[in-house]
Amino acid sequence: MRADSLDPANQDADSDHIKVAPVQSDPVVELAECFNKILGKHFLQLLADAIPEPAAIISSDWQIISANRAISDFKTSDSSDKYVNGRPGDILACIHAIETPGGCGNTDYCKFCGIYNAIVECQRTGKQISKECRLSSRCEGETFSHDFLITITPYQYNDKIFYVFTAKDISDKKRRIILEKMLFNSVYNTVSELNDILHEIKGTKVNLGIKESGEFAEKAANNLLNKILFLRTLDAAEKGDLRPAIIGYDVNLIMQEVAAFLRHHKSAEGKSIVVEPFKGTSEPFTDVELLRWALINLVKNGLEASFRNDTVTMSALESAGNIYFNISNQGIIPEGVRHQIFQRSFSTKGSDRGLGSYSVKLFITKYLLGKVFFESDEQQGTIFTITIPIEPIIKN
Repeated sequence: MRADSLDPANQDADSDHIKVAPVQSDPVVELAECFNKILGKHFLQLLADAIPEPAAIISSDWQIISANRAISDFKTSDSSDKYVNGRPGDILACIHAIETPGGCGNTDYCKFCGIYNAIVECQRTGKQISKECRLSSRCEGETFSHDFLITITPYQYNDKIFYVFTAKDISDKKRRIILEKMLFNSVYNTVSELNDILHEIKGTKVNLGIKESGEFAEKAANNLLNKILFLRTLDAAEKGDLRPAIIGYDVNLIMQEVAAFLRHHKSAEGKSIVVEPFKGTSEPFTDVELLRWALINLVKNGLEASFRNDTVTMSALESAGNIYFNISNQGIIPEGVRHQIFQRSFSTKGSDRGLGSYSVKLFITKYLLGKVFFESDEQQGTIFTITIPIEPIIKN
């Protein structure tokens, strides 16, 4: 049974895909009365509330006709009735749903969203469609990242078409897969390096050569330890168990340390890292390890986005009680990447990546009480900025 009877006004002339979600909607009361006649409201609501994942019935105009109790996990209200006449992005508290008057389905971000594309494909084909969706939600002033498996199932009743919307949270599964792949790859690569170095030491007769090889072996071991420590810290940060260790630090020194750490990284081959002097006089305080990891990830991203002979520049300045760290490169971030760059598990570099930029935003905004943002255009290239307080207020 097909469910593709759509208003031609919502379709492109040269395509059977929806251009944007409908802005005009049928009266929700009329739709609800029609739907309640299908099986009876009380039985249907009981069945819906038994589903542990967020679930809703939506119209062909994407209106929510009915929602289950699990929806309240993503809002401050305890009643699912509040979300009637909203849209899927509204019930999941998507941070983009309030960007335009049309709301969910009508923002620049929506064309990259799994919810949008699942509904569009379901309406086009009349078949049940499932797609993964990375979504950032905001609740009580905090931003949370989710990975959902969105499933849209069509149902036709008389002349009305409805869709069953479900959102299964697969965040833990995605995070575990990424962490396992990163850890296994790091362990494998480091052990391989150590094995090669030890093999070289075995055949070396010159003491100087043994010393140099030993230094390389020590560096490889330290890289592995740093990776394990990073993953452990990220896990604690996501669980809310991380307690920042606030100490004083030298801005110039931390930038030089980051540059030195990455100059021999494979992503820096044939490229330059330039550190400009700090423009400020204050002695700031923060969790140095979290800041260092954030800077390392952004500089590494800049190197990976650069071409041979390109330069990645780090600079810092003091202004209005904050320290601003800027990391710039000549590359330009594509539009599709810009909208998803801080989402967990999103990466342009492979399925086992996707924690770098996400961890930067998590560490900086939640634990260092700062901000992270970027600008990218043809004139200036790409500039990532981290801003953190000179003297942060410790958050309970």
